[in-house]
Amino acid sequence: MTVLRLAAEFLCWPLWVEPEDDIAHNTEPASLPISRTLAQAIADWGDAYDLTLDQDYPPWSGFPDEPTAALWLQRGAELACGLEQEIARSGLPYTVSYGHAGCLPSAFVREHSLPAPEGPDGFGPR
Repeated sequence: MTVLRLAAEFLCWPLWVEPEDDIAHNTEPASLPISRTLAQAIADWGDAYDLTLDQDYPPWSGFPDEPTAALWLQRGAELACGLEQEIARSGLPYTVSYGHAGCLPSAFVREHSLPAPEGPDGFGPR
């Protein structure tokens, strides 16, 4: 059975279609047979994750603290439940998974304990 996975990744839609015998592909929430409200909520959730990206030094990306990360993870779980209900009503033969289930909020919090490398490109060794 095809899996519809809700999982945020930087600069992508937070939905992935994973066919049994094929390569997973990223899909726009509005392209699915779900309500506009849910599609927009999923897109907004993904946008919230994108806002945590530190494009100057990606290893410093993340939410500012654990409570904020925990709220974002909880919202994702709620969206996955809503997605599961609406997909079931649509008749699509998909199962829904939440890609961040069981993750600790600390995994999504920025760490600034190490200084950024100061190589010529900002990423490599001096």
